[in-house]
Amino acid sequence: MLLSFTACTKDEVSKITLNDSEISLKIGATDTIIAKLSYTGDISKLPVTWTSSATNIVQVNKGIITALSEGTAIVTARAGEKTATCQVTVTKGDINLVFTQAIASFWGDYFGVGTNNLSLYLLDNTLGFDTNGDLQGTGNYLYIDLNVALSDSTLKEGTYSIADKRTANTFYPGDTIHYQGNIYATGTHVMNIGATVNNAYIIKDGYYTVTRNGNGFKIEGELISSTENVIEFSYSGLIQVKNQIVSISPALTKGDLYYWGDVYNTSKSNNFSVFLGSQNINMDSLSGNGEILVLEVNTPLTVTNYIPDGTYEMMGDLKTEYLLANTLVPGYTSSTGNKWGCWYLGNTSEALQTGHAIFVKSGDKYTISYLMYNDIKTKVSGTYSGTLRYFDYSKSSTGVAAARVRKKQLLKASSSKSEDIRRVKLMPLNHY
Repeated sequence: MLLSFTACTKDEVSKITLNDSEISLKIGATDTIIAKLSYTGDISKLPVTWTSSATNIVQVNKGIITALSEGTAIVTARAGEKTATCQVTVTKGDINLVFTQAIASFWGDYFGVGTNNLSLYLLDNTLGFDTNGDLQGTGNYLYIDLNVALSDSTLKEGTYSIADKRTANTFYPGDTIHYQGNIYATGTHVMNIGATVNNAYIIKDGYYTVTRNGNGFKIEGELISSTENVIEFSYSGLIQVKNQIVSISPALTKGDLYYWGDVYNTSKSNNFSVFLGSQNINMDSLSGNGEILVLEVNTPLTVTNYIPDGTYEMMGDLKTEYLLANTLVPGYTSSTGNKWGCWYLGNTSEALQTGHAIFVKSGDKYTISYLMYNDIKTKVSGTYSGTLRYFDYSKSSTGVAAARVRKKQLLKASSSKSEDIRRVKLMPLNHY
């Protein structure tokens, strides 16, 4: 009799070990845990899955641990049926930052509260702005949203404290906003821009002092983040202040007139869009290297193919009850990104919020004089003289669709001032 025996060895991970079973990190710090796998059978490699028991305290990605807030979390590595854990303790960490660059912008009484507003960037020398105003490089910056007296247009010596109300010699606390699927930091905050991850410290308390240092300034202070980090910082040097309140006088040479009818269904007024373009603008596609002024005009219901003579004042608010004849619609953006109302489009896009336009028609020629402002008092003014090509969209599929969309979006829109995207070159956060 012949007997045959074969060994039965299961293909599996027999053991997983980590290089650390317990580590401590300061808030904002990172570390890497390495997993080593032992196998039996014919397999030689399996993926490792990483999890954290408290993602608000510790996040883990492929073994890279990031400490977010004070506390303790268990990081688990799993491969096959085997697991191994590491206890991560996160403690408060004091941070000391010395900045070497400073850039400020003056916005005037941006919020209409009786104080002037400045935004101040203090940056590491490894960071800079490109020609589009976007931050480039890796490193730390401090963004301060500060307020000075109406008589001031730059930093003044003194002590600045944090405050929810925008009074002189204060700075505004930080916060986060959700925009188009990302989380951004706004208000006063410290940002660490990494190669793959941006970490923000949202500032909720603190102070700083400003003193003259020769021709420049010395700024130093102590800030407290929402995660109770104490951040000491300093800067010494010149500060360039850019005046963001400018005047725009576009050279407009051609124009179109779109008739939409009672597009907002108010039974109070008909609606027109006036498109004025500079020489290099293709008016058929509204594109090209140049400038475009858009005026959304409300006329009496009896008017269907021209703009009557008169002064057209900007509506007081984006509400349907203000859609009266002889008014202009303030600029607003729909949730789908469409721009309605009055806009200047050139090197910048300016939603025009206040002002007026005067129309005078002689034969087929219009003279349109306009004086309007955006929310930070940038002035857009000038005079257009010429004809307007006429297009009737009141009964077209385009016009019907616009009627539904624009009425819905007008009711949702807000003309309140916003600093989220245009004021701060925001960096999306992977976590905060």
